[in-house]
Amino acid sequence: MKKGLLALCLVALQPCAAEAATYTSTILNPVSSYAKSNARSINRSGVVAGYSYNITPTWQATGAVWYTDGSKASIGGDTAAAINSSGQVAGSIVGAGYYKPFMWDPSTGIRNLAPSNSYTGHANGINNSGKVTGECYYNNGYNSAFVWSATNGFTVLGKLSYQMAEGNAINNTGQVAGSVSNGTNLACIWGANGTCTTIGTLGGESRAWGINDGGQVVGRSKDASGKMCPFIWDSAKGMQALPFLTDYDRDGEAWGINNLGYAVGWCSNSVGGLRATIWAPDGTVTDLGVPSGSSGCQAYGINDLGQVVGQVNSNLGIQWNPVPEPSGLLSLLLGLGSVFGYRKMRSR
Repeated sequence: MKKGLLALCLVALQPCAAEAATYTSTILNPVSSYAKSNARSINRSGVVAGYSYNITPTWQATGAVWYTDGSKASIGGDTAAAINSSGQVAGSIVGAGYYKPFMWDPSTGIRNLAPSNSYTGHANGINNSGKVTGECYYNNGYNSAFVWSATNGFTVLGKLSYQMAEGNAINNTGQVAGSVSNGTNLACIWGANGTCTTIGTLGGESRAWGINDGGQVVGRSKDASGKMCPFIWDSAKGMQALPFLTDYDRDGEAWGINNLGYAVGWCSNSVGGLRATIWAPDGTVTDLGVPSGSSGCQAYGINDLGQVVGQVNSNLGIQWNPVPEPSGLLSLLLGLGSVFGYRKMRSR
C-alpha cells in the first residue's frame, strides 16, 4: 500500500518539474585541494557527478560527486561523465600517461574497464543496470565504441564501414548514442543487439550526445551553411533542429535529454557568450539563467525531476532546480488529493 501511494505521489510531482518556467541555481564548489569544478550528470535522487580540477601549474583533476545534503566527495580517477540511479559513476582515469575508462561504485571503488590491447579511452555513459559505454583507441590509431557490463565484460560495437566510433550515452534498454567517422562525424545509435544505424544530419557533420529510454537522441549538427545547431531525433520524425534563444543564435548543442523529453545544452551569441538552455517537448526554448558573478554557462545533464547540471564560465559546477508554476502547484495539489482520497476509500 505504501509503495502504491509513493508511486502516485511521484506521478503527481512530475508535472511540476515538467511545467517549470523558472529555475533557482546553486554553485557546486570543488572538493578540497581543487579550485575549479564541472558538473556533468545528475541522477533521479539528485546526486551529481562531475570533476574538480586545477589548471595551473599543471592539469590535475579528480572525479567528484555532490550529494543532496550539501556534502561532496572525491572518487578518484580524473574526470567523471555520468551517474546512474545506484550512484555508480562512469569516467576516465589516467594511467601510465594515458586515459582509461573506469566505473566507480560506492561500495567497491574504481574499476578499470580498458581491455589490454587498447592504449587509451574514455567512459562516457552508464545506465541503471551498470552498463557503460565509451570509446577506446588502439595501436592502429582508430577508436571504437564499446559497451561494458559485469556480465559480458568489454564488447566492441560495430561501426559499419567507418574507421572510428564513439559511444556517448546509453539508456536503460541498452541503446547507445554516439557517432561514427571517416574524418567527418555522423551521429548514430546502436541497438541493444549492437546494430549500428546512422541518424542523419542537418546538412553537415553531426554527433549525438544523449539518449533517453524512449530512444530520443540529442546532439549537434552543422547545417548546410556550416552553422552548428542543436538537434533532437526520434525514429518517427527523424532529425530536427531545436530553436535558438533570442540573441543567442550563432551556435548551439543539446547534451542531455530526460524521459519526459526535455533536452538541455547551450546556445551562443555573436561574441561567443554562452547560455545554458532547456528545450521543452513542444519546442519551447528557455534560458536557465546565469548566477550573479558569471557571464555565461552551459548545461550537460537533466534528470526526470527537471533538475539540470552544468558549468558557469567561471569554471564552477552549477545545478539548476525548477520552480513550479501555479499550474504545476495545482497539478500537485490535485494529485495529492487523489492520493488521500484513494487512501480514504481503501480504509472504508
